[in-house]
Amino acid sequence: MQLLRKLMKERRIPSLDKYRLTKAGHLVLDRINPKRIFIALSIVASIIIWYGVSQEEKIRQEHQHLSSSLTQHTSPKRTAVRGYIIKSNKSVSPSESELYANLIFKYAAEMKIDPYVLAGLIRVESSFDRYAMSKAGALGLTQVIPAWHPEKIRIVAKKFGHCDVFNPEHNIMLGALVLKEYTANHKGNIPAALLQYNGSLHHDNPTYYNAVIRERNKLRNGSKTT
Repeated sequence: MQLLRKLMKERRIPSLDKYRLTKAGHLVLDRINPKRIFIALSIVASIIIWYGVSQEEKIRQEHQHLSSSLTQHTSPKRTAVRGYIIKSNKSVSPSESELYANLIFKYAAEMKIDPYVLAGLIRVESSFDRYAMSKAGALGLTQVIPAWHPEKIRIVAKKFGHCDVFNPEHNIMLGALVLKEYTANHKGNIPAALLQYNGSLHHDNPTYYNAVIRERNKLRNGSKTT
């Protein structure tokens, strides 16, 4: 609906509503022309189809780019994570799951953090929805709040030339940077690091970190049986 309003505002599709001012000064809605409705809905349907195809193509290109810069692995660990991602969110395609798994292992290795903790964190935070947004302003796969981490935004922007929090690689790198810092703050204490990540460090509520640790354990057990 927001996309429809934007396109109407930009006059790229006809507006369905036509208002006029009567002699008495009242604003009234004219009768809607069925032909205009048909034209508008046809255009919107075309845009939705185009948008879906372009997003899939974007994901494919991202995966190809990553594949060219990473050595492909078929280890039980990565296989377990790919399957786990698809089970966690059935709208995630196989190519997306492979992309996310590669990125999780890549940045977990770079930041020297447990890839299963990072994957479990993403599962709890966003269920692997790259466009997830919270009321608090947390964005993307790892639900980072950009305003809280300007220095890490700069690190990602320096690496890629810009920082797009809805880009899987940018977002997973951001989340890994944050988790690395919080793990160091608490001298390797993962529950404390997760509480700080969740913003509940001073509330000592184990619900969040228990959820992440539970997901981590699922992955560990899954990789042993794969």
